[in-house]
Amino acid sequence: MRKIFVICLFIIFISLKAVSVYAVESYHTCKNLFSDKKYRQSSNCFYTRLNSNPQDVQSRFWYAASLYFDRQYQKSYEQYIYIANKYPNTSIGRYSKAEAQKVESRIKNITNAKLNDTGDYILELDKVTKWKSMPVKVWIQPCMYTPTARKAFYEWQSKTNGAVRFSMVQNKNAAQIKVYFVDKLSTTTGADNLGITVLRYHGNRNINARIEILKKTKSNQPASSRQLYAVVLHEAGHAIGLNGHSKRNNDIMFPNDFTNDVHLSQRDINTVRAIYKK
Repeated sequence: MRKIFVICLFIIFISLKAVSVYAVESYHTCKNLFSDKKYRQSSNCFYTRLNSNPQDVQSRFWYAASLYFDRQYQKSYEQYIYIANKYPNTSIGRYSKAEAQKVESRIKNITNAKLNDTGDYILELDKVTKWKSMPVKVWIQPCMYTPTARKAFYEWQSKTNGAVRFSMVQNKNAAQIKVYFVDKLSTTTGADNLGITVLRYHGNRNINARIEILKKTKSNQPASSRQLYAVVLHEAGHAIGLNGHSKRNNDIMFPNDFTNDVHLSQRDINTVRAIYKK
């Protein structure tokens, strides 16, 4: 009987040690997801940790940060305020209070931006070009991201009421727009670029376009389809003929990946419809 008892204690000890190691690995896993800008996955990861240990303030802080970059602003604000109120005299509490104020300001800015989501930004662009006829033939490199890219093109088509239309082709040589998913961009003007579009045109008429999208994160891990959606949507805008960028971060054509949303704004839609007169 004593032998059985000792064996049981040994099994419990090994199990607890395994749980402890797993917890450490889980925290690093969450942080790695955050570093790779996989904010939806990192927020879920930290949320799971908080379910097992609600007092884990470090996980709660990174959970708030993940929510923020995943554009879940109200939830992020609530988490930062919770930390600030519970640990008011600590560095993490004071920092969380400052972050909560930033999030609150962003929520107000987004509300105002949506109220003023009218007109277009044609005059903000460097140049406007267009395709002579529709539908524009698009070839997308076959891979796990193909459905994501196709969906992004069709968002432009559906939300502009067909002002721009696309036909997906399997023959690359027949395509006017080609989309590639690459490990490294062939040319870039910024170290943080997630995609590029090289659009050839004559006068104001588009000839062809080549889109390249990074398929890996900074740690060389495959990017998520959700990560790439806004990038493809933005680059497709360039391929349509939007040469340049909007100055408002409520628009998908704002020049970085931290727009207010990952879908087209009314200004994006109005701009394309104005260019194609529909």
